[in-house]
Amino acid sequence: MKNKKTKKFQDSKEYLAKKEYFNKFITVFGKKTVSDLVDQHPEIKIERILVDRHNQSKSLRAIVRKAQAKGIAIKEMEPEALHRISKNKNEDQGIVADVLGKLENDWPKFLNYQNGPSTILAVDGVTNPANLGMIVRSVAAAGVSGLLLPKEGVPSINQPLLIKAAAGAVFKFPIYSHPKLADALSLAKAKGYKIIGLSSEKAAANLFTQPRLERAVYVLGNESLGLSEEVRQKCDRFVSIPMSNKVESLNVAAAATLVAYYFGEHSRD
Repeated sequence: MKNKKTKKFQDSKEYLAKKEYFNKFITVFGKKTVSDLVDQHPEIKIERILVDRHNQSKSLRAIVRKAQAKGIAIKEMEPEALHRISKNKNEDQGIVADVLGKLENDWPKFLNYQNGPSTILAVDGVTNPANLGMIVRSVAAAGVSGLLLPKEGVPSINQPLLIKAAAGAVFKFPIYSHPKLADALSLAKAKGYKIIGLSSEKAAANLFTQPRLERAVYVLGNESLGLSEEVRQKCDRFVSIPMSNKVESLNVAAAATLVAYYFGEHSRD
């Protein structure tokens, strides 16, 4: 239970103002993710970089020097304090960055302005942030038009572990959001999109025999539960990934990779 002194501080104007200030930032960690931000994304404002003062690895110090050359503030701190900020001492690699930026784009606005061919992947009930990060990375590499995420039932795209698992792809690839996935799919159908659900049921068509559609949203569900009934009701048809050797299913990130590469920019002509 919090003592009265701690409670009083957390209710103070100073604490609330500080909390509001830092809530504006997205926290990212890991050497590759932070290095990519410093090197490749001048459009993203890095407010500061926090580093473990005892970590003298060449790769980490090279990032610090590059950041200092670009005028980015560096704060050296004890590792325990750094881990409290990253909330993941096993993954932060001694470096954390606070950045200003918006990772999500408005789904209805995209639909209103997108007139040409478009292939979108969407996820329903994928709760593991590392899995979702790997999905972002794979579908970005495959060259699909974007990834659709509901605000309900999936991790926030701002989660540091997700961003690290995505290897920085969240900053390079369009990610769209909408409060509920079923409602987002209804909006897409009204704009002429076909909604294709990935399913393991026997009646589902073989993914690899399907034509590439001009406008489609491919929806992947939770590994254990599959697609929710509400989302299934929005699907025009279902496809499945054929399995051999009595394997029942793939990890959802692996399944997303197959779908994205089969129907994405790098698919067959």
